[in-house]
Amino acid sequence: MRSISIILSAAALVALSAQAEELPAVVHKPTADVYAEPRLDAPKVATLQRDTAVKIAAQQGLWYQLLMAAGAPGFVRVNDVRVAYAGTEDGEANLRVLMGGKAGKGRVTETAGVRGIEESDLRSRQR
Repeated sequence: MRSISIILSAAALVALSAQAEELPAVVHKPTADVYAEPRLDAPKVATLQRDTAVKIAAQQGLWYQLLMAAGAPGFVRVNDVRVAYAGTEDGEANLRVLMGGKAGKGRVTETAGVRGIEESDLRSRQR
């Protein structure tokens, strides 16, 4: 399921990048290293702090190419930044949905199970 959401996010980003030259985003990790090339062994050109606004120029696999002030390309991992439109709800939105007694419009609920393990197997292992 997670891979499907990643694929859908990537498809949405491709569609958005076709419409606009740059896409605003915000660093969401405590720090994000910016590399000269989309590789972890490439030289680091900068380190960005949480909540730093950036502009995404393109995506290459699991890397975003940023528009850097110096004019040289910079690359960050996709997980290090969030596209600006993705952060429109506050941090307690999920809590309100869980405690509100009903799922909001457009919300999806997932459940997971383990196939091949029955309740009796679990009880016998606990003893």
